[in-house]
Amino acid sequence: MPKDGAAPIHREFTHDQLNPFRQKFWLYRKAYDFEAVTNNPKVLAGSTVAPSPAPAAKAKPRARIEARPAPMTMGELLRSYGHVKEGVRA
Repeated sequence: MPKDGAAPIHREFTHDQLNPFRQKFWLYRKAYDFEAVTNNPKVLAGSTVAPSPAPAAKAKPRARIEARPAPMTMGELLRSYGHVKEGVRA
């Protein structure tokens, strides 16, 4: 019903259009039923909850023995591959 006083609009929806929403509703309804069971104190009476085990300590990565070489300039890189001959300047 429009809130501005306009004439009501009648819409029809097919089964195929409503089916995804119907499935979603039934999934929510099933989740509601499961939650009602798990939150029932009578169901949980006498159950013990064990704490989770502590996570295992992670091994620290070993320090690298050799240091990384300094990055090369473009000229040094081209010379190392032989694209530019030694002593040639741009």
